[in-house]
Amino acid sequence: MSFGDPNWTVNGEGFGAQKGNYEGGRPSFWFKPAPGEQHVLVASDPDRFFIPPYVGVKGWLAVYLDGPKLDWSEIEELIEDSYRQMAPKRALKILDAKRAADTEHGTNGR
Repeated sequence: MSFGDPNWTVNGEGFGAQKGNYEGGRPSFWFKPAPGEQHVLVASDPDRFFIPPYVGVKGWLAVYLDGPKLDWSEIEELIEDSYRQMAPKRALKILDAKRAADTEHGTNGR
């Protein structure tokens, strides 16, 4: 928790935060997109994506979580991309090995 909101970290680095958790707030998830995607995603769908205050200048992006047709697969990809930018190599090796095993066994690990 940070400032009353859930935050996720790996190796001491933040890779995601859920914001808008207050009366009248608009729920959103803040994350670090893959390099070059911040402005592309905002331009492609400004009703869903926005550059958040304070951390937007550091390349972070946010997506609203209250839309009528939220694509959880897309949210999952955005979270994983953010995690991968902050995670140490040893954590990525574990994640990739699990993904490979899941694929080999016909499961998706979720």
